[in-house]
Amino acid sequence: MLFCLSLIWGSGCSISYYTREITPEEGQKAVEYAISQVGKPYVLGAQSPDIGFDCSGLVVWGYQQVCPNLLFKNQGKIYNDATVEALFSENTIPIPLEQARAGDIVFVRNKDGIVCHCGLFIEPTIEGHFKVVHASGGLGYVVIEEWALGEEVRGYIVHSIGRLYETFKE
Repeated sequence: MLFCLSLIWGSGCSISYYTREITPEEGQKAVEYAISQVGKPYVLGAQSPDIGFDCSGLVVWGYQQVCPNLLFKNQGKIYNDATVEALFSENTIPIPLEQARAGDIVFVRNKDGIVCHCGLFIEPTIEGHFKVVHASGGLGYVVIEEWALGEEVRGYIVHSIGRLYETFKE
């Protein structure tokens, strides 16, 4: 599925951006890159194997290894980075657990209902549970854990799963 967004610059030039669903192969490769970072430190605002990662930094970095020209929407503008809020609200579509595949983004919310954390879906495990790789502020490093939708994890609730849409220039 392809969508088009055109921006008109003051000079009258137009830049077209297209959006498409990430392929299963791209999602799997992004997960493999993220898993290769297990044990790296959690660092707020970081997305580098040399420094560490925060949650959205790990997701963005994993996908940018596979799709180097990947862009993200954030408050209607296009950037080469994204916050967890932008990933949730502008760059993914909700996916039921039964349709989740490697590379889909798992979102976590706080008790006020605000989405504030994310990780990458790896694979389903036992009934209703799945493995996720994420940069955990609470644990202090990139980890693989088993979660379930609606489950409480260190005071937060596993909220939803979304499929990433890649934005790129024409």
